[in-house]
Amino acid sequence: MFKKSNYKLLHTKLNTSKINSIISDWDSTITNRDTTPLVFQAIPESSFYQYPYFYKIYGDAYKQYMNEMLPSREEFKDRKNVLQECLFQRDFYDVECSSWNECVKRQVFKGVDKDVFQRLGQKVALSDNEFHAKEGFVEFWNWFAGLRDRETSIKPCNDGLLSHGSHNLEFRILSVGWSKTLIESYFKSQFASTSTSKSTKSTKISKSTSSPQAERVLPTQMILNEFEFDQNDKCTGQIDPRQPFEIRTGFDKLKCVMELNSKRSNNTKQISNNEVLQWARNTDLIKDHNLQIDQRHVSAKTVYIGDSTTDVLSMIYCDFAIIIKGGTAADKLQKLGYQVYDIGDSDLTLLKSDELDELRFVAVDDWFDLLSVFHHDT
Repeated sequence: MFKKSNYKLLHTKLNTSKINSIISDWDSTITNRDTTPLVFQAIPESSFYQYPYFYKIYGDAYKQYMNEMLPSREEFKDRKNVLQECLFQRDFYDVECSSWNECVKRQVFKGVDKDVFQRLGQKVALSDNEFHAKEGFVEFWNWFAGLRDRETSIKPCNDGLLSHGSHNLEFRILSVGWSKTLIESYFKSQFASTSTSKSTKSTKISKSTSSPQAERVLPTQMILNEFEFDQNDKCTGQIDPRQPFEIRTGFDKLKCVMELNSKRSNNTKQISNNEVLQWARNTDLIKDHNLQIDQRHVSAKTVYIGDSTTDVLSMIYCDFAIIIKGGTAADKLQKLGYQVYDIGDSDLTLLKSDELDELRFVAVDDWFDLLSVFHHDT
């Protein structure tokens, strides 16, 4: 009902020409559903251990933690403020690693060709696949890739960023997912040619390409977990030790985002766990006393896009957050005391000046909403 006016208002507020960092979750944010079951399709059918076995491992670990362990964590069991949520997310690490550790123990991915993961990524590009991209993402990314093409001043920089006139424009994917290869293959398959970008109904799956055209359509950076492959592109069954981050929990995501922003300020020092927790303490203090203090030290706007509880801490840290409906993020933000506005149900034009200044969390239906905000014709 209020979308059209909200698009214009949010476009003006974000002032998209000055945004230099967009960070997005992958599973159920870009994709229609969690792609973890898709990764498990790489396990040979002859293996006794398939996805239901590992799903039960995780489910049992989750229930044991929530029912037996969390009630004894007096310091953060209520999860009622940012610090407590940080402590919970950090403590939840072993649960999130439970199924992965079992995969390594059983060596179920050992010997799987890298090409298998690439072909699974190409399935996401099929509109009739249950893991397909959410409504509007293909259109959004075609616009974003076109923006790169139109700006003749855009060219790769040594640090992996994109030079966009006088500032850098980035789009990163930050995910607790299991396979960077799968996501990279999706982008190459979906967007590497104009014929693919115009239609996602093709059922033909071809070998992934590494052409310059394919590289152009990739995000600035994809930060998530990755399998290790040997010199013959066979999976070793282990996590790749060369990955700069291990992303398992919302705490890991927050720490990564803080480090990325620190590097933007030419600070090469790694962020420690204590620094993350100190940020959380300060955030609660600022919120409780209604202080107007920006502790992010970011020179330009960072927008975070996500759907779940694992995204919430990063959403609070970044300058602005867009919540894809259908997940747990909006509910968790509200429980932590933050106002979440619905792009369709809330008339943002009625907000007072001080309320507009504090507007940081907006829930949208799909990526068509995001495209209308970023590319709004003023």
